[in-house]
Parts: sequence; C-alpha cells; structure tokens
Amino acid sequence: MVIEETIFYPAVRRVKPDLVLESYEEHAIAQVELKRMLATDRSDPRFEARATALLDLIKHHVEEEEEELFPRVEKALDDEQLESLGKQLDASFKELVERGHEAVLGRAPAAKATGDRQSKRIATETAHAG
Repeated sequence: MVIEETIFYPAVRRVKPDLVLESYEEHAIAQVELKRMLATDRSDPRFEARATALLDLIKHHVEEEEEELFPRVEKALDDEQLESLGKQLDASFKELVERGHEAVLGRAPAAKATGDRQSKRIATETAHAG
C-alpha cells in the first residue's frame, strides 16, 4: 500500500483519477483495519472477523486494480515508462521488506518481541497483496 501510494498512484493518477482516489480510500480503511486486527488478541472472537473483513477488502481492491486500473495503465504508458515504474516499485518494495511491517505500520520495534507469528504473517501477506 505504501509503495502504491507514494510511487504508483501519483505516476498513473491521470489514467483513471476516480479509481486512484478510491484506491487511496481503500488503503486508508485497510490500514486502520490491519492495525485494529494486530492489536486484537487472537483468542478474541473479533480477531477472525477483523481478519476476514480485511481480506475481503483487499481482494476487492486487488480485483479492481487488476481488471480496471492495470490494463489502462499498460495502454497509457509506453514500454520505457512501464519498465522505469516497475524498477522504482521493485526497489521500494525491497527496501520496505528490509524495514519490516512494524516500521511501515508505525509500530514500535518492541512489538516484534511479542512472538505473535500469526499476526506478523497476516500483516506481511497483507502488505504484499496491496
């Protein structure tokens, strides 16, 4: 989400402005829900409900991008522009993976010590999906 918001969306906003604005909003909702989910104990009945709602939102978001936005971007940008954008996205992704999801979510490094592997896995998968 961070990569799309800082690199991809600004570069392609002119292609489908309304969908890009909607995508920013979906990201904001997903970030709030991800933080709520990670703050919820896995034994809490709300944890699974929050994870399911977040997954549904992300699936919808990805589907819109893959079916509407990406094809339009591929038609609007030439091969050189697409390659350059791809390289920027890849470099940023590698940097964010090195920093870890706690840094991206604005969580304190001490949160890593909680040992909640499931929450970390879900957060990592969620970050990679968007």
